Amino acid sequence: MTTVVDQQRGLDNVPDLTGQIEHTTEFVVGGFWRVYKGRWTKKAMNAVRPPIAVKVINLPLLMERQQNKQFKVSFRLSSNQRFPFFVKRIDHELEFWSKISHKNILPLLGIAYINGDANIPAFISPWVENGNAKQFRLRNPSFPPLLILYDVIQGLHYLHTYEPQIVHGDIRAANVLINDRYEAQLCDFGLSRILIDSWRTTATQAGGSLRWMSPELMTGAECTPTKESDIYAYGMTCYEILSGDIPFKSVTKEISVLYNVLLKGQRPERVESCDLDHTWDIITRCWAKKPEDRPHTTEVLEFLHLRANSLARLVSRLAHDV
Repeated sequence: MTTVVDQQRGLDNVPDLTGQIEHTTEFVVGGFWRVYKGRWTKKAMNAVRPPIAVKVINLPLLMERQQNKQFKVSFRLSSNQRFPFFVKRIDHELEFWSKISHKNILPLLGIAYINGDANIPAFISPWVENGNAKQFRLRNPSFPPLLILYDVIQGLHYLHTYEPQIVHGDIRAANVLINDRYEAQLCDFGLSRILIDSWRTTATQAGGSLRWMSPELMTGAECTPTKESDIYAYGMTCYEILSGDIPFKSVTKEISVLYNVLLKGQRPERVESCDLDHTWDIITRCWAKKPEDRPHTTEVLEFLHLRANSLARLVSRLAHDV
């Protein structure tokens, strides 16, 4: 049941699952957010329930980052008082996430207060057994990668054309999950902008996202992600999914990636794959230096549509056989 506090915060349309779920010790992802495989409590087992993922904020890490910024923060204060900007942005993202619905966007099932802090809820979403796109491709090398690229651009097109428009801000294979129907679903949209008020600082420290970052974000010409920077990251994600490697894998230092992209204008070398004859050109256009030279999601969709649909019918038959 939604609480009065939630209604005051504008979360009255987000199901409150407090008391119905708990997270296990099966840890999946670290960083500012910790993701666990969850389970329904006996109280909630009177109906068939899907496996769930429980995403909770890593408050000690957030506290450490705040202290590194020389902010004096008292644990005696509530989360609203300690991190007013952070809490406000979480509420904003939850409000958006609860309203959007698309087969290529990971759905939000609800929230739950389970970590002892009544002001910062855990996010509850379906558990995706197949993992992220990179993990899935390693385990299923014969699966047509073009289908994943097509699903990702469908989800991104939905976000970019939603009213009001939503910019993902952290497109990469780790944020593309593969469900049990072999559909790719975007997750963690916009979260990189929530955690710290400087998006560029967050992105360069959160899982090496600098490798997917567009040049204008590196230079500070744009201080926040845009639809054009999403498209650049999509191009890098296409390379990552097709090759199985992160962009610029041979470059070990993040600062060297910055140097190679900005000063040398380097991009990943073409991947030798039979699927690339009709897609490499659009990928290279996605990571064009100038934002205005990059295609819109509509153009990428039209380019991939026919070929992806024919492959989808094949995969559907394979899934049915399994």
